[in-house]
Amino acid sequence: MVYQVIMIGLIGVLARWDDMLGCFFLNRPFVMGTLAGLVLGDLPQGIILGMTLELLMIGTFPVGAAVPPDYTNAGLLGTAFAISIGQGTEVAVALAYPLALLFGFVMNFLLVFEVPFIVRIADRFAEEGNVKAVARTNILGHLLWSVLFGICTAACFALGSTVM
Repeated sequence: MVYQVIMIGLIGVLARWDDMLGCFFLNRPFVMGTLAGLVLGDLPQGIILGMTLELLMIGTFPVGAAVPPDYTNAGLLGTAFAISIGQGTEVAVALAYPLALLFGFVMNFLLVFEVPFIVRIADRFAEEGNVKAVARTNILGHLLWSVLFGICTAACFALGSTVM
């Protein structure tokens, strides 16, 4: 179980690096569900659940400053919970939407507190004319963002579907 919690958390970290890596759509529910199925030992069910959640969340994307429900963690945790308790698409869908809203709030929280902190550091380096430090600060901020989401994802999976 500890191995699975750690792996689910690492998948959550990987999903947040998708934008930094060049937008390979690793953060989509289909990919998250497939990876969750692989980690939990039921790849066919992971593909089925991930694709079902992908179809439900296909029109969810950020527009402007709006933060939509988080389809990434909905796909990952919805699939992981459904597989871990031996259920099907009904449970994955029933858990995915509340989890998407929960992680949308987590995203808003981090945007309010973590992002301005990193931007202030980058601004200080920019005033000094240190371009390399600004770039490193961007990577550090993204790494911090990813790790925080990975920890939240792992904690949710560790708590279990009953609590969530």
